[in-house]
Amino acid sequence: MTALRRLLLSAALLASVGTPAGAQVELPAPDATASVGESPVATSRVTVAGDARIELMSLLLSRTRQGKLQQDDTAIAYRTAAATAFQAHDGHAAVKLLEELRGEGFSSKQAYRFALLLSTSGLTLDAPLPPEFGAHAEKLTALTLAMQAYSAETRFMDFFSRQRALFGGVASKIDALLKVDDVVGRLEAFYGTRWDRVTVVPAPLLARSGYGIPLVHPDGSREVVAVLAPLGATAQQEPDYSQPQGLFLALEAAVGQAIVPELTAKFHQDVKDAELLFSPLAERLKSQGESTWAEAVDAHVLRAVGARMLQARGKVREAQMALQQHERQGYWYVRKFFDLLAVYEGDRKTYPTLESFYPRMMATMGFWKDAGEHKRIETSAKRFMGPIAAALEERYLQRTVLVRPEPKDPELKKQADAFVRNLVTRYRERYGVTLTVMTSLQASAADPAQTVFVIYGTPESNEYLKALLKYLPIKVSKGDVHLGARQYRGSDLRLVTAIPNPYNPTLPLRIVTGTSDDVLLSDLTMPHTQTDFVIYKAGKRFQQGDFLFDEKGSWRVP
Repeated sequence: MTALRRLLLSAALLASVGTPAGAQVELPAPDATASVGESPVATSRVTVAGDARIELMSLLLSRTRQGKLQQDDTAIAYRTAAATAFQAHDGHAAVKLLEELRGEGFSSKQAYRFALLLSTSGLTLDAPLPPEFGAHAEKLTALTLAMQAYSAETRFMDFFSRQRALFGGVASKIDALLKVDDVVGRLEAFYGTRWDRVTVVPAPLLARSGYGIPLVHPDGSREVVAVLAPLGATAQQEPDYSQPQGLFLALEAAVGQAIVPELTAKFHQDVKDAELLFSPLAERLKSQGESTWAEAVDAHVLRAVGARMLQARGKVREAQMALQQHERQGYWYVRKFFDLLAVYEGDRKTYPTLESFYPRMMATMGFWKDAGEHKRIETSAKRFMGPIAAALEERYLQRTVLVRPEPKDPELKKQADAFVRNLVTRYRERYGVTLTVMTSLQASAADPAQTVFVIYGTPESNEYLKALLKYLPIKVSKGDVHLGARQYRGSDLRLVTAIPNPYNPTLPLRIVTGTSDDVLLSDLTMPHTQTDFVIYKAGKRFQQGDFLFDEKGSWRVP
């Protein structure tokens, strides 16, 4: 009997005990053993500390196929160390069970909420599962046993304990920023609610912004656990949590996740009645984790709240830029929610809490459906409008074709052959797809309207790229790179960008070029940034930015 079958059998036996209907869930309160660092860093009601349960779940999620798809190439030494230490265990039952659960719609946020149900000492499940987990009860019971086995077999706690200095330093930096800005107080004022405490848990293995989990403890106290991804990497390859605006936005979004989904759930019929609004957004947003209209509503509201809070801090331009970015990522109703929330902010006497304003929001959303807003944005929503990360979504991978470089120099040609082999291996290991490779001549015979091209090379080594650049505001030579009127000088520049396919603007086209083939062939990095282009100089990120799109989808370099 395999280990997985034994775990599932144990789970079935445990699940047969059953969960009493309407049972109260008593959540284990965090204790000192859950944190790494000298001691949790506290700012009034806000505590910042690592949590072994959260970090184990982050590790397991990062080792699933879905997790690998979401990972970017940010140079964080801790992530590299974790991958090296644990990649040999990717076939473990704990990873496989998580993959199965994710395939059944079990979200990352639910995974973290489940992790917080476990005891901090032995990862035991000491209370019945909440009703929301009922459909997954058998597998989650099996997952509990599998996580215990994974932790023991991989000596995870030893690894985690060795990160004491890393987590302690990160916690101190977050705490220092939260001392100069009362983010939690500002959130409580906006939502019209109050928590007994907020716990910020840095999760350096998390590839996306973060999650907020609301908890009610046996003593009746209310807590929000905000699990936050790093904002990038420092020059020392440490997880970066020291960007004030980025940190505040991430914390605002995470805490909002503890509120908004519960409000949306109370109006499930209104959401269902307006489901037609989801039709033009479904394909794009499903690839980003919002598989239902209710989840899409949550995402729109949270992004609109973030923009409103930026504007309230006097950052009007940043708020508008954020709205534009959200629209380009597929959240096409975010500006309408943003305008609607202005009514809420302007009349807090009538609407003391966001919950009291939600009926009006839901009624207005129904009006958008009746007015045909989904038809208005149908064409725009289908266009690819960046960023680079969007071009790497799973829905494009099966149609991706590599147009390879073909340098004339014999040594460079050998280097290019090895580079292509390594790139194909990287795609297979990371994305689970076999990358089709074409020469420029073969690519010119392919149907450009049905193909997702990723083009590597310089104008000297890639004829397909050379022909394409004649029609783009991108120029490359041995000494510089031009993006529109912008000029970047250097013999060691590498440009990565994603643009709409000129023959089919619903598909992306990626270009990786630079000032020499040597520069390109020495780096496999494909950034998953939320920007439209990245320029590297001497292998380090040098410049990045976005293009400007008009209502028809045409783009230009600002």
